[in-house]
Amino acid sequence: MKRVLIALALASGSATAAHAAVATLTFKGKVTRLDEQQGSGIFAQAGSLSINGGQDFVAEFSIDLARGELIQFPPGKVALSGSLEASPILSSYLSINGIRYDFRKGDRADGYFERLDEELGSTFDRILARSSGLHVGADNRADWNDRLNISVSSNNIDFINGLDLNAPLDLDVSAATLGVQGSFNIETFAADPANGSLHTRGTLRVQHVKFTPVASQPPAVPEPATWAMIIGGFGFIGAAVRRRTRAVTYA
Repeated sequence: MKRVLIALALASGSATAAHAAVATLTFKGKVTRLDEQQGSGIFAQAGSLSINGGQDFVAEFSIDLARGELIQFPPGKVALSGSLEASPILSSYLSINGIRYDFRKGDRADGYFERLDEELGSTFDRILARSSGLHVGADNRADWNDRLNISVSSNNIDFINGLDLNAPLDLDVSAATLGVQGSFNIETFAADPANGSLHTRGTLRVQHVKFTPVASQPPAVPEPATWAMIIGGFGFIGAAVRRRTRAVTYA
């Protein structure tokens, strides 16, 4: 009887959601500088060394607010920081004119997500996200190096209210009132120097920023196997009760 109750308790406790939701931080705007050396052709045509201005971009960070180290100083600032398996930035990508590049983490990586609120002691409001990754080969030489860093800030527009990392944000950006800057760096180092390396870097001007918070989780629904275990457990309890009843009747 005791074993049946323990099994039921474990089955009930296992009725949890399979995957936790993550927040997304999305920036949209225009590319102000794009340099692609050695004809890497990630965003521009192969052989093009520089394209300046006018290209549309979308950059997005997937953020796990339960990971990383929570930083709450100086006043008015809250941030998550971490590296490798503890990075709050699960993934990030940059798309320019519909051409998408997913940034890699590598074996040396860090992620950072920050909010600043002027009303709580900061000198300005800001939302910032950064992901970077570096991979070093067996010969201790870098194979590639990725970095995406974007922020929106202002000292006269109040768009951050409180230090809740999960608070939503949907903001059209005005160049006259906000600091809207971003940069990216993508480098792939050739093992054979004769083959050349790929270097793509640039700067971004944000025109819209949107933070979609973690969705509230619905009540957990047991899996079919869990239901079977629960129903079977009740059956065992019923059988045990009947046996005890008969034992008392014929005593």
